[in-house]
Amino acid sequence: MDERSDLARLTEREKECLRRWLKHKTAKEIALELGISHHAVEKRLKVARTKLNVFSSLEAARLLAEEERGEGYGQAASQSPDLHSASPASEKRLYRQLILGALVMILVTAVIIALAAQSSGVVATPSAPAGETQPDNVRMASASEFVDGTPEELRAFAEDRFRAMDKDGSGFIEREEAPVPQIRLIDATWDGDGQPPREWFEQQRTRPVPLDPVMARAAYIAQGDANADGKLSFDEYLTIRKADLNAKRVPISWREQRQARR
Repeated sequence: MDERSDLARLTEREKECLRRWLKHKTAKEIALELGISHHAVEKRLKVARTKLNVFSSLEAARLLAEEERGEGYGQAASQSPDLHSASPASEKRLYRQLILGALVMILVTAVIIALAAQSSGVVATPSAPAGETQPDNVRMASASEFVDGTPEELRAFAEDRFRAMDKDGSGFIEREEAPVPQIRLIDATWDGDGQPPREWFEQQRTRPVPLDPVMARAAYIAQGDANADGKLSFDEYLTIRKADLNAKRVPISWREQRQARR
């Protein structure tokens, strides 16, 4: 069964929920607009995901939006592959340079945050002047600030983070919407055997390394941009958050906020 026939199986009520979900509405907000319970909204979204065989409601909403705009199906199949590469040569060179810089940054970042279970584990601080670093009192968030998340919570947490970045509701994170990742250095040296435990990282103060915002955003996109289109779909975004999903941890504060919205 192809995507068109899958979309045809959606009811108008399910489509109403998906359209609002793509606009960053919560289940509670959608319920108020439609005059139904938030449980009914969540059920409709779940049924829609099942019918479309997708992992997230956001992906289901994006597929519906593309169908209703007349994009992404028959047109994409007949599009010439040369059209995708029709950008100016200068832009291609810039993109290759950004990707090269991205790989360097990713390698450095991996050394510093290899044991961080959550990407939100370090609080952002203002950058130092170009070429300099500045000490601060920022530490990695304590493991006690996170709890084991259910599969449904892990998906919802990732969706929330994705939707917060997808400011135009396109279903993609474009380069200008990407966050500016931070590289933080630790001056202390681990004297034990093997890799230091997370508790050791939690005790260390760090200092930020200033990054060029354009390069940093390109680096963020490059981590998961499998088709090299310069933006991230939700599935591509999940590859960036793979370590977080494997850790199966969610912030306690996020869980409490989510429960309060219900």
